[in-house]
Amino acid sequence: MKNWRTSRALESFRELVKVIDQLTEDEVYYCLRLEAGTRRRKTIINRLIHRAADLNRRTFIANLQEKIHGTPE
Repeated sequence: MKNWRTSRALESFRELVKVIDQLTEDEVYYCLRLEAGTRRRKTIINRLIHRAADLNRRTFIANLQEKIHGTPE
C-alpha cells in the first residue's frame, strides 16, 4: 500500500496536513496502523483518527440518504 502520499503523510505532521485530504480511507488506515504500531507520534495518530472518522461519516450519511430517499443527494 505504500505510495508517495502515505510516505509523505508519515514524514512529519506538517507533511501529513498537506496531503491528508488526498488520502483514501485505505491509505488512512495503513498510515494509522504504522503509526499506532510505533506509538511515537500521538498528534499524527489523532489527526489520522479524525480523518478516518470523517470519511466514515460521509459514507454513513450517503448510505442513510440512499436508504431513506432511494438515491444519494
